[in-house]
Amino acid sequence: MKQFKVIFLGLLILLGIGILTGCETLVKAESFSNAYITIDINPSIEIITDEEGLVVQVNALNEDADVLLTDTDFSGKTVEETIAEILELAKEYGYLDIESENAIVVTYLTDEEEKTSRLENKLMNLIKRQARRKKLQLAVYAASKSEVDEETKELASEFNVSVGKMRLILISQELNPDLTLEEASGMSIKELTRIIIEARKELWELVKKEERDAYLLLKKVLHDNLFFKKVELLNQAIQKTTDEEFGEILMETEMSVQEVKDIYNAYYEELVDLNDSVNKEEIEDIINSDEEVQKLIQEKKELEREILELLKTTITTREKINREELKRLRNELSKVLTNLNSRIRVILNVELPELEIKYTFRVIDDNVELGFDLSNEYRKIRAKYVEIYAEKRVSMEKLEEHFITKIKPTLNDLVDNVQDQLQERKEELKQHYVDIREELKSLRDMIKDKIRDIKKRK
Repeated sequence: MKQFKVIFLGLLILLGIGILTGCETLVKAESFSNAYITIDINPSIEIITDEEGLVVQVNALNEDADVLLTDTDFSGKTVEETIAEILELAKEYGYLDIESENAIVVTYLTDEEEKTSRLENKLMNLIKRQARRKKLQLAVYAASKSEVDEETKELASEFNVSVGKMRLILISQELNPDLTLEEASGMSIKELTRIIIEARKELWELVKKEERDAYLLLKKVLHDNLFFKKVELLNQAIQKTTDEEFGEILMETEMSVQEVKDIYNAYYEELVDLNDSVNKEEIEDIINSDEEVQKLIQEKKELEREILELLKTTITTREKINREELKRLRNELSKVLTNLNSRIRVILNVELPELEIKYTFRVIDDNVELGFDLSNEYRKIRAKYVEIYAEKRVSMEKLEEHFITKIKPTLNDLVDNVQDQLQERKEELKQHYVDIREELKSLRDMIKDKIRDIKKRK
């Protein structure tokens, strides 16, 4: 029996999509309007379309895709044309093996729940038809039958949206830290896709995943800092303001001005306590002094070195590509990263036992660098004080709006400073992209020549 090679291909197509059935007629571009699509063949690729169903962006989501998509342009093409070309590239570079069976998992998501199953089946037929044309043996499965993590299910239930839409909301939040779950749940798929398009425009030139992650992490940290500073400035303004300026705010409540001030100051102090409890440098020192963490870091570096050497060998020699060994090394690297993440979580649970803070990490040289996303904890604290004020018939939102004009000049300066820092970092990464783009083009040409050479020898 031929060995099956499982390749995950997710096609997340949203907002009124129609595709081919088993017939040989072409798919109408309009059927794919406002679509968000991901294709995971390792390379992993993201496709976004416009209202006419034509491709707006095709983005690399990992390093293999960076190489595969170098010097390609799919703008203005149909989804079917784009998928066909990506499958052809994947076959050409050996990610899809013409001599063995490949399993592909297809996911279809839409706001119109009643159409999901039918259109998912049509999408699967499109993939099968393209596979037949390219003489690929593909087993196509529906990812809608696969498991969804409990956190995503719970969030979808809490905000009364589909699991598929919640997945897209979480992707949008990763790219836009200002977006709240409350706001996003009220948006259409088209609006969420637009957020992704705009965010990807910032990131499309940042080739390495680690660099993209570092940029997004910086963006989150700066936005968290900006939120905290805004509350700090509001608290200062509220505490300094005379009683007369609270007249309109206190019209429907029996609260005193001092009570209003005290509650807002308590809100600010709780944010201060949260920030003080998350001492990034101290926690990083604890993690990096951990023997198990250091052992896993060294294992990671060694596996990355072996993978690089294997790729160099297959490109520069006439030996056949050892895909099984490459797969083994990548699987081992994935396990090491999983174990490293688990160990970091154990340490964080000891150091921050009462908090469930999201975090990211990357390894630089022999050290772990952490990034904390405090936005969820900020939201929890804010929701608590919104409720406290509401019980006293005071709107916390209106209170803040009343005083925002007093801090506007300073706040605008802070916003400008955040944007300047992000722009500076983005320019650095763009320059790095220019430097390595030629390397990627050379690597792609070498791989192409190697594949052709192997085919000639068969």
